[in-house]
Amino acid sequence: HLSIRRQRQMCKETADILAIPDQLVVSAINLIRLNAARPISSEEVASKLTVSRRNLDQKFHRYLRRTLHEEINRVRIQKITDTLRESNLSITQIAYDYGFNGADHLCNFFIRHQGIPPGEYRRKFK
Repeated sequence: HLSIRRQRQMCKETADILAIPDQLVVSAINLIRLNAARPISSEEVASKLTVSRRNLDQKFHRYLRRTLHEEINRVRIQKITDTLRESNLSITQIAYDYGFNGADHLCNFFIRHQGIPPGEYRRKFK
């Protein structure tokens, strides 16, 4: 069961992808979304699409104004924030579910990108 907020966000993300005229970028975004629950590197995305990372980075910057790596982190953070808001899983379980080596690694990643620890985020936005 998806929240109304999440459904609206998914529609906006789909519309954003449809607005991108470069099929390679669209394919990369879909690949990132499919693999957001595990650590995936820019090099791995580029390799799976048989293109250079530099070329893909340039295309991402042109169409999204961010690098491939930034998009990977953005999607992972979005998935983690959704999980924090919509589930009662422990921070440790979420960390393992998203391929982190423990809650402390997830916390460091989350603070770097959101500015607050995941537990605080959950209390504030759930």
